[in-house]
Amino acid sequence: MGTSTKTAVTFRFMIWIIIIQLLFSICFLFPVILLIISKLKKKPTLNAIKSAKTLDYGIIVTAYKQIDLIPDVINSLLNLNYHRYTVYVVADK
Repeated sequence: MGTSTKTAVTFRFMIWIIIIQLLFSICFLFPVILLIISKLKKKPTLNAIKSAKTLDYGIIVTAYKQIDLIPDVINSLLNLNYHRYTVYVVADK
């Protein structure tokens, strides 16, 4: 094997080593980059959440073979002070 062939093999080997090192460094640096981005992002404040007018709730009432209790549950839900909710009744018999 001549010196030019050894040099070419060594050069290719070094290129592969550099590519592998770059891949590993990206894997290790990516979480750090994501952490920095999350710290720089503006987070919503509690006042912004409270001032949202479109907050609704969904209440799911399930009854399996006990459909005689559903009217009492619905009446209890209708007596709530909060009125921005939707009631879903799932009754299997």
